[in-house]
Amino acid sequence: MYKKYEKRQKIFLLENLQKNNLSAKKKKKKTKHLFNIKSDIMLVLVYKKQT
Repeated sequence: MYKKYEKRQKIFLLENLQKNNLSAKKKKKKTKHLFNIKSDIMLVLVYKKQT
C-alpha cells in the first residue's frame, strides 16, 4: 500500500518538475539552467524526507 503511494508521489513530483522546466524554458535560458539545478535539489530533499 505504502509503496504504491510512494510511486504515485514520485510520478507526481516528476510531472511537476517537467512543468516547471517548461515554464522556465519560456523564460531566459540562463535562468532555466539555475532553475533545473534548484528543482533537482528540491526533488531530492522532498524524496529523502519521504523515505
